[in-house]
Amino acid sequence: MSMFGIFLVLPVTNGFSMKEYCHKNDFSCEQPFFNQQGKREFGRCSSINILRRMLRLGMIDCVRECLVTSQCTGINYRPDWQMCDVVGEIKHGDLEVEDGCVYSYISTWPESLAGVCRAYDCDIGEKCLFEDNKVRCEQVYCVNNPNPDKAISDEKFGNHNNLGAGLKFRCKNGYKLEGHPYSFCLHSGRWDTQFRCILNGTEKSNEFPKDCSNLPTGSTSGVYVVSTNITVYCFMVAGSEGWTVIQHRFNGKQTFEKNWYEYKTGFGNVSGEFWLGNDNLHTILSQRTYKMRVDLEYNDGNNAQAVYSSFNVGNESSGYKLSISGYSGTAGDGMTDISQNSLNGMNFSTADNNQDMSDVHDCADFKRSGWWHRDCTKGNLNGLYRPGEQGNDVMHWRTLNDTYSLSMTRMMIKPAYV
Repeated sequence: MSMFGIFLVLPVTNGFSMKEYCHKNDFSCEQPFFNQQGKREFGRCSSINILRRMLRLGMIDCVRECLVTSQCTGINYRPDWQMCDVVGEIKHGDLEVEDGCVYSYISTWPESLAGVCRAYDCDIGEKCLFEDNKVRCEQVYCVNNPNPDKAISDEKFGNHNNLGAGLKFRCKNGYKLEGHPYSFCLHSGRWDTQFRCILNGTEKSNEFPKDCSNLPTGSTSGVYVVSTNITVYCFMVAGSEGWTVIQHRFNGKQTFEKNWYEYKTGFGNVSGEFWLGNDNLHTILSQRTYKMRVDLEYNDGNNAQAVYSSFNVGNESSGYKLSISGYSGTAGDGMTDISQNSLNGMNFSTADNNQDMSDVHDCADFKRSGWWHRDCTKGNLNGLYRPGEQGNDVMHWRTLNDTYSLSMTRMMIKPAYV
């Protein structure tokens, strides 16, 4: 019987040869060391949750890439293509029959193959690198699922999340495509989906909904495409128009200590923790007059809100200048600096582009956050996520509970007249 016909986990023995599953130029793959390592399933692979896809890699190099990539739990390897898939968490039942492919569980390989990176954890979407005698993390894949609603990808071997990838889609039966049939993985680590699928017989519109308040009555909270193809999370409240979420934090898996470009384009997963991006903020806010709401919560369940009746952000040439006024709520006005001056009129600051007015601190560095710092800020919503701890650099809202770290924040916008 051909090896391709065996769909069992084969025991690794000294007499077993990997030659049939090794590329002709991949000599390390056939070495005795390789045969003695790793639990492998022959003739089966995963077509889901593929974090990265690489070509012209030997199998042992594929294993190394998995070991240094965050969230990797296994690899697909196709020797005929020298194709390596770094795969995230899947269930055993997710493996599908595929001739010429081998899946291997990374937990059964020695961590020593990762070198110094074996003891270094990177954030979701990143891999560990050791260069110039220093360990660092680098963004290498998008963190959210690119699959648009009611669409199917024709990507051979399944979708992958490589930075710079462009995946082509088609709409499911009964739907027609509006826009361009692609999703692109931006170098910020987020997908840019450039189309939507609409029900046949529905009149084609000339534009996407301006924001979540334009969604049909009865729409549920979730990910939608609005305003010139910007992907957002809509927070829907029964009996009221939806809020467009621009920032959300609740588990600390996404670091917010980012540079100017990353705050410009946005980062994270809109269905998880994320910053929508200053360019996207400006685009949406330029359409109408908006209000902004901040939801705050602590570990003990205490929560509060701050609402601003007017909220706007300028373009990059203005420094993403903030316009904000009209506070009301239960949290206190945290959009002020340490001297109780409003942040209205302030430019956005990051550690690599300081635009604050402090004579004492580089506030973005001192507070560990990108924000509209003046003489720093009382509301440090993009600071370090350390619930229960206290400090100037943690995620806090000083007018509510001094500098004690929050456990959840959510910033949302809605047209001011709604």
